[in-house]
Amino acid sequence: IFANYYDNFFIDVASYERDLRLASSGSPNLYEAIANGAWGVVENKNPWLYNFDIKKHLKFDLTFLPSFPVYLTFDFNNDPFACIAFQMSPGKGSRDSFIHFIKEFSGMMKIEEMCRKIKQTYPSSIFFVTGDRSGNNQDLGRNQTLYQMIAAQLGIGMRQLELNNSNLEHADSRILCNTMFMHYPNLYIDGKNCPNLSTQCQRATTDEENNKASVLLKNRQDHKNDEFDAMRYAFQTYFHDFAKKAYFGVIKK
Repeated sequence: IFANYYDNFFIDVASYERDLRLASSGSPNLYEAIANGAWGVVENKNPWLYNFDIKKHLKFDLTFLPSFPVYLTFDFNNDPFACIAFQMSPGKGSRDSFIHFIKEFSGMMKIEEMCRKIKQTYPSSIFFVTGDRSGNNQDLGRNQTLYQMIAAQLGIGMRQLELNNSNLEHADSRILCNTMFMHYPNLYIDGKNCPNLSTQCQRATTDEENNKASVLLKNRQDHKNDEFDAMRYAFQTYFHDFAKKAYFGVIKK
């Protein structure tokens, strides 16, 4: 029988959880080890996202902003089917601009269930949708693509689908993502509401057995990376131009 602090009725569980999170220095991997007995955490010696900084990019108090749209980025797999919700400021790249990854939705569920959860969480928000380009060419026998089904379930127009014609090669995506984490102001991930994404940002590693450079290691065990892929697609859709300018030194701090 596995019992833990949340089974102890004689302590302030919320307060103790905060203490454990402080003790783990913001690392979801370490928190899982010391709080939930998830031992066997291995240090990532070749991180794919080498500019991710726990102290800089991970927050546990991000606030949902009702006056800002909610952007949804999808990755299509059965286990899990993943979506990341984020908000961003209109002025991209300015000193006070921001990107907040505020919530992840994932699990073995159908599109209808996923969209129902999203609408229940943000009932009054304006939605924009992007993600894996594979969702734009899969006919499920309903004469609709996955994105068209998502648009119908969310009640949004086709103009609110902001999709890519193709996914970036991993090497190009790696440059894009690391440039974003190095240069973009106020880029934060909610560690509490995006536990898989925050963990994958730390665990993501290169595939040493692949002959191509910078290929992201992906499998259906410890490196599913579905939420991480959804984040990559969001950067490609909305921040490719910013990242190119920052990478080549056009943008100055």
